[in-house]
Amino acid sequence: MKQEIRVGVVCLARKTFDYKAADKIYGKIKEDLKKIEQVHWEIVEELVIKIDEAQNAAHRLASKEVDVLVCISGTFVLGHLILELNKIIKKSILLWGLEELPYDGGKIRLNSVCGINLNTSNLYKAGVKNYQVVIGNQIDEDWLNAIRILKAFSTNRIGIIEYRAKGFFNLDVDELDLYKQLGVLVDHFELDEVYNYETNREKVEERVNQIKSIFDVSGITEQ
Repeated sequence: MKQEIRVGVVCLARKTFDYKAADKIYGKIKEDLKKIEQVHWEIVEELVIKIDEAQNAAHRLASKEVDVLVCISGTFVLGHLILELNKIIKKSILLWGLEELPYDGGKIRLNSVCGINLNTSNLYKAGVKNYQVVIGNQIDEDWLNAIRILKAFSTNRIGIIEYRAKGFFNLDVDELDLYKQLGVLVDHFELDEVYNYETNREKVEERVNQIKSIFDVSGITEQ
């Protein structure tokens, strides 16, 4: 089963562009997102246009303890909105730009990708580098899966049994760097602890069945 994650979603817009069309696209995106398994979505339903709206959205999403933020540029927006969101939420961000709509004789309708360029520049220069970019009308599920992995590492215990063989330096781990990068704390166990650990047969069977459901173990015998 995939790791469950909690994802905040917001769509930014500016009324000097076709924000009504952006809102329709956002509606379709929200429907599609809810079909993705093992994600608890915290969605700001209305377009975020003004600074106070961004601040309110940020406080709401932060109170929900989201793991990450998906920030859709429904249209081009000025750079202060993403900074207001990041100022409070302070989580990894997916900057999502929409494909441009067909030309209808007026000005460019969304200009979403230009807004993405502005947001990435502002975040980078502000020292914020934990963001990724996707362009299109579908979320990057590889990014979501990467977030699942990070969540699984940071919320579960990692154990090392015994110690590396003498001279096998490359098999060691830098525990503080692991904690810095992934939030992982490593627990060490001696072999006698493992051999003498009392196990519950039902839990062992449950774990075996879980492994069989995930991996191809057809080449492994009972021996």
